[in-house]
Amino acid sequence: MVRFLGNRVEEACGGVDPLAEPLPEADPEPVGADRLARQVADRVAGAVDGARKGEVSFGARVEPLEGDGGTLAVLFRADLDAYTVSKGVLARCVTPRTDSPPGWFDTEGLGETVGRLRATTTDSVVLFGPVEGGVRVVPAAAIGALADERDRVPPRFPGALYSKSVGRFFEEFMECFIGDWTVEDGLPEGWAERAGRLLVVEASEAADPEPPEPAGETATLDQFL
Repeated sequence: MVRFLGNRVEEACGGVDPLAEPLPEADPEPVGADRLARQVADRVAGAVDGARKGEVSFGARVEPLEGDGGTLAVLFRADLDAYTVSKGVLARCVTPRTDSPPGWFDTEGLGETVGRLRATTTDSVVLFGPVEGGVRVVPAAAIGALADERDRVPPRFPGALYSKSVGRFFEEFMECFIGDWTVEDGLPEGWAERAGRLLVVEASEAADPEPPEPAGETATLDQFL
C-alpha cells in the first residue's frame, strides 16, 4: 500500500521542469523554488486524490498559506480502523538558475532558510530538481551541515550528499520513519508563516473496497502498516 502511493508520487513528479514553466504575468521575476513547490504540490495532489487500493482510499488537496512560496508544508493523516496518525514535514524547494552550469543549484539564502525551518521543526527536508527528470530529497540538517560560517551552501551540494527519490521519501513519511507528530490539532505554531502552500494527503477506509487482488498483490490494512 505504501509502495502504491510512493509510485504514484514518483510518477507524478517525473518530468518536472520549473524553469520551463510559463511565467505568470503577476510574477515580477522567475523564481524557480516557488515554481517547483507549486508543481510538486499540484502534481502529487492530482495523482493521489481519489486513488484507492484495496481497503484504503486516498484524498489530497493543496491550500494556500501566508509564508514563503518556495516552501511546502506537507501533512499526512490516516484514519483507519487499525491505524490512526497525523504528522507533517516542512519542505524547502531548490532549483537551478536559468544560467546555472549542469549540476549547480540556486542556493542563495538557502542556509538561512534551512536554519529557520529547522528552528520550527526538526522534521524539515529540501526538495531539489529537476535531477534526471525527477525530484530528489535530502534532510535539511544535511544542508545545514554544509553551510559555511556565513550560512552559504555550495551550489553543487547534491554531489556531497546522499539523496532519495521523492517517491521513496513519501513512503518513509507514511511509514512514520519521518515526520513531526505535533500536527494532530492542525498546523503547529510557525508553520503557516514558513510555507506558502499546504499539501494534505489523507488515507481512510474505502466505502466499497475493491475485490481481492491476485496472489502476490495483496492490498490489506496489514500490508499498509
